[in-house]
Amino acid sequence: MTWGALPAHGAEPADRRDQHLEDDGLPSLPGLSHSGVAFNFEYTVAVTEATDVVSHRPIESGSAYAYLARWLVETELYRQRWYFGATADVAAASVPSGDTPETGGSTPVLGNPELWFRGLWSSLSGLSAGGGLGLVIPVPRTFSGLETEVVRSIRVVRPADVSHFQDMTVTTRPFFDIRHITGPLTLQMRQGLNFSLLLRDRAEQENRYDLAGFISAYLGLTTLDELTLAVEVSEVYELTADVSSPQCLAPCDAHRAAFTLSPIIRLRLPRLSPALSALIPLSTPLRAEVASYFAVRLHLDAVF
Repeated sequence: MTWGALPAHGAEPADRRDQHLEDDGLPSLPGLSHSGVAFNFEYTVAVTEATDVVSHRPIESGSAYAYLARWLVETELYRQRWYFGATADVAAASVPSGDTPETGGSTPVLGNPELWFRGLWSSLSGLSAGGGLGLVIPVPRTFSGLETEVVRSIRVVRPADVSHFQDMTVTTRPFFDIRHITGPLTLQMRQGLNFSLLLRDRAEQENRYDLAGFISAYLGLTTLDELTLAVEVSEVYELTADVSSPQCLAPCDAHRAAFTLSPIIRLRLPRLSPALSALIPLSTPLRAEVASYFAVRLHLDAVF
C-alpha cells in the first residue's frame, strides 16, 4: 500500500481504489469489499471455568474445554457492491461434573446455519459503508441434558453468535458496516441486532422473543506490506434476557453484557491471509454460563 498523499477528489487511480477495496478488517469476516468468492475458516480452542447448570456455582473439579470450527463462504453478486453469504459451525466441549448429580461429559454439537445478503457503498477516499440482513435457520432438534451443558462453554466464546447454538430458535440479524482506511491504519466496525423467536415450549427463564445488540470495532496497523497488527473490541448486550441466578437477582446487568478484547496478528499473502488471535473477556461472561474463559483462534481467509 502506498502511504503518500491522495490525489484530488475524483482523480484517484483505479489501482489505488482497488487497494482500498481489498484491505481486510475483522478476522471473522471476509474482506468487506472483496471480488469473486471469499472463503473464511476459523478454528477456536477455549478453556473455561464452567458453572453448574442448576446452582450456577463454579465447578471446582476441573476446567471445561471447547472446540469450534466455522466455515464461511461469501460470493460477489454485482461489481463489489452486493454479496450473498452463508456460514456453518460445528463444535464440541468437555465439561466436568458439577454439584448437580449426573452432570458433566463431552459431546459434539452442530451449529445452526446462517444466510445473509448485504450491500456496500465505497468512496474513493477510503471510506466504505453498507449493511445487510442475516437469517439463522434452526436445525430441527431439542438439546439433550448433556448438550445443554456443553453449549454453555461453546457459545460464551462467540456471544454475538449465540443463536448458532440455540435449539428451535429462528433469528433475524440486521447489521451495519463502516470502514475507513487512512495510510497504514484500517478502522472497521459492525453493529447490529439479533431478533430471536423461540419455536418450542419455553423453559424456565426463557422468553418467547429475545432482542440483543452487538458491536465489534477493529483497528489494524499495516507494519509491513505482508504483516498487520490489530486489535478488536466487541460488546453484546441482551436487552430482554432473564439472567436471574442465586448469586444475582434479576435484573442483573452484569450478566446481560459481555465485553471482549482480541489482539490479532495477520499475514497478508496473495489471495490468502492466515491470522492468529486471542480472545480475552473484559467483563463477566454472558449469562454467567461460565465463570471465566480464555480462547485462541486460528483464521484463514482466501479469495478466488
